[in-house]
Amino acid sequence: MREVHDDPPAMHGRDRERAVLESLLAEASATRGAALIVRGHAGIGKTMPLTAARRTAIGTGWALPDLADAAVRSGRQDQVRDIVARAEERAARFPSPMLGHSLAYAVAVLAPEHGADAKFAEALAMDLGGWPVHRARLNLAYGAWLRRRKRILESRVPLRAARDGFDALGAAAWGRLAREELRAAGEESAGRAAPSGEQLTAQELQTAMLAAAGLSNREIGQRLFVSHRTVSSHLYRIFPKLGITGRSQLREALEALQRDPG
Repeated sequence: MREVHDDPPAMHGRDRERAVLESLLAEASATRGAALIVRGHAGIGKTMPLTAARRTAIGTGWALPDLADAAVRSGRQDQVRDIVARAEERAARFPSPMLGHSLAYAVAVLAPEHGADAKFAEALAMDLGGWPVHRARLNLAYGAWLRRRKRILESRVPLRAARDGFDALGAAAWGRLAREELRAAGEESAGRAAPSGEQLTAQELQTAMLAAAGLSNREIGQRLFVSHRTVSSHLYRIFPKLGITGRSQLREALEALQRDPG
């Protein structure tokens, strides 16, 4: 099952992105769109072997944002439009939150100039309350899109939202990327101070938030694409980090963490 990691896309230039995209497209072609990416982003430049245990990008949608980002940075958007079209067909027949959110992201990122603004608005208008990582990535993509079109003042709003979202998740590397975009938009943003004590990883924090919302281990596993045993392991590490002993204390502990992150 796929693990969610903190690492942002590596920025290696168009040649590297082309090579990455070629690899992704080769796998996608072989499996009707199953692009499986290591460490959560195509920009890292590694792909995972296809196995029966892996969910495909078309089936679940989780790889669509990564594939779309790689295509845009390499200037080869047309090569993934067929994959996105197949995902849209599947979403119409078998709708799911994961596929819907990921598809909306990919459609917005790949949209032509005249339609992208509306597509980003549609994606951001979706119910993303239970999808904090997705919401932060979407804000980052939209802010970067606005900035590159010289809409500097407008770009700062979603970029701030992305920075704050990644900070809340403890996703330091993604937060730095959002700060780089903000700096390019003319706004300095100090790095977030590391909290005292042992910090939760991005996935641990997401697991804790979902558990605090009342989801079972199995439901959390389905949301994060990990096994319920992995969820149990995360919670086993989370409790002592937060200074609690049980699930019922998670909500209060997370609220305290937000009030006093330092």
